[in-house]
Amino acid sequence: MTANDIKAEIRGQPFVPKRIFVSDGSQYDVHHPDMCMIGLASIVVGIASDPGSTIFEQTVRIDNCFVTRILPLPVKTLPDQNGPASPQ
Repeated sequence: MTANDIKAEIRGQPFVPKRIFVSDGSQYDVHHPDMCMIGLASIVVGIASDPGSTIFEQTVRIDNCFVTRILPLPVKTLPDQNGPASPQ
């Protein structure tokens, strides 16, 4: 992917958390746009143990040419808060 393709996916408004897929089979989640720096030839993704954090513990550098796709993270569904259905 080109830097502009990656930028369009990661920096789209409103921001939606994304998963970056790499040709070696690895995947990296971006929960906040500040956790991804996009360069002409590579991107740097910050890795945090808490998905809500904007402070990373480590980073990974990925050459843009090895990014195969970027997809929205699956949305977690909340359990029904209304309890079981009442008998009719």
